Amino acid sequence: MSLTFKEINYDNLDDLKKLESALKNWFTNPKELNFTDPSMQYPFDMKKWININYKLNKIETIALYNDDWIIGFGGVKFFEKSNRAHIAQIYLDSDHRGKGYKKQMIDYIEDLCGRKNVKNLSINAMKKDMSARNLYESIGYQEVSTKGNVITLEKTKL
Repeated sequence: MSLTFKEINYDNLDDLKKLESALKNWFTNPKELNFTDPSMQYPFDMKKWININYKLNKIETIALYNDDWIIGFGGVKFFEKSNRAHIAQIYLDSDHRGKGYKKQMIDYIEDLCGRKNVKNLSINAMKKDMSARNLYESIGYQEVSTKGNVITLEKTKL
């Protein structure tokens, strides 16, 4: 097993095919899709995903590969004028959870943010998702706000 990270190029058809295959497989459950990206409606639509996340919101996608297969991804939006970024989505295939890969994905995103001089990185968690909140807090994120069922956590000086 060989784990690697790759920044997805939405103009590369091979990258898109692999990402679409993984997302369609993961998001057959409407709850998984809504939990990962509340702006998307079921059933999953790759063209809508690209339009909302990549073209409209300028979210950069980082994929975690196990050999040649995507097992997780994270989406990050950069706000260059304010040296801030936000992890818009983070998802790990259910067969690979509990192995520390989500933390590795966040570490990779933090390193990427550091290379782009980002000083503040935020991430959201659902109030009920204690495992995510515990992970984020264990790696230095602190709760800064709550809106409805969503808690925003931030980490500064990456």
